[in-house]
Amino acid sequence: MERANHPTYIRASAALKQARSLNDRGAFEGALFQYLLSRYLFAPLRGPAADATRERLDAARGVAACG
Repeated sequence: MERANHPTYIRASAALKQARSLNDRGAFEGALFQYLLSRYLFAPLRGPAADATRERLDAARGVAACG
């Protein structure tokens, strides 16, 4: 990870931790918001998704490619 992205990573990680905590306490609306926020914050750190092919998606899911 690049040094410039570290603060974003920390914020995203904190949002994810907060989401898990809220979820465990049954505060599902707040947990959903925090999960969505963490996904939004992590997105630029993951890079573009343009190279997501069917094969890569299947591999990530652990599914055998159908052909």
